[in-house]
Amino acid sequence: MAKKKREILVGTSSWTDKTLLASGWYPKDAKTAEARKRSRS
Repeated sequence: MAKKKREILVGTSSWTDKTLLASGWYPKDAKTAEARKRSRS
């Protein structure tokens, strides 16, 4: 029996990622990880 080729996708999402913080994605007043999480929920 032939094995199937599988693809695994890996990613990350972080409330402390400097690039994401600098992008303007979060409101400027969301200074903590908890506040950033709440802004997107």
